[in-house]
Amino acid sequence: MTKFVSKCAFGERVEYMCYALVKTYINKIPPIFLSKVKNGKINRIQILSISKFFFFFIFAYFLFLPTRTEPYLWRIILEIGLSDLNYQFREYVEKFITECSKEGISVWVYDTLRPKSVQKALYAQGREPLEVVNSIRESAGLKPIDERKNRYIVTRLRVSAHNYGLAADFVPVVDGKPQWYNDELWLRCGCIALNIGMEWGGLWKKPVDRPHIQMKNWRKVATFNHLERLVIE
Repeated sequence: MTKFVSKCAFGERVEYMCYALVKTYINKIPPIFLSKVKNGKINRIQILSISKFFFFFIFAYFLFLPTRTEPYLWRIILEIGLSDLNYQFREYVEKFITECSKEGISVWVYDTLRPKSVQKALYAQGREPLEVVNSIRESAGLKPIDERKNRYIVTRLRVSAHNYGLAADFVPVVDGKPQWYNDELWLRCGCIALNIGMEWGGLWKKPVDRPHIQMKNWRKVATFNHLERLVIE
């Protein structure tokens, strides 16, 4: 059989593959179709024509299958608003959204002020065993995650600028869909944030956090507005 295939022309190889495909999955073919084959109503040429169609359909499906997919679904809160942000930083974010709009870029801000209990849970993710992570998440009022999500480190800080309303997470949007993998849009948004005078997580190394923007020298601002930061956290 191997020698036969190797000596065939390309067209004959495809025909042979299609015929072998039908023979291999003969048990999965509908009974009505099989009865017509047995009765001679459908000959070998017709079988090959049908099998060729399915062969090229499967080939085209895998050819155009997207090579990059999201690791898991993201939940976006559309109407989060900016009212929980520190009043100083809120002006930066409002200007950021305006400047992005001028460049023809729509953005969704989906995370602003974050309780410290939530920050603790996020810091544990990817660092602690799944049981410990889910226990902390439960205490913070968050839903449990699975082992797959616990492979990812999602924050590098125990105490974040988010805890003081001095950071926000956003995502560029096209036709109502988040553009998590559109490198060009992320770079344009990051440049806008930097030009306004904010820090952008897209320049960080471990981990890179492209959705994250925050106030420059946020620790000084947080200490000035929250005297309890004078105590080591």
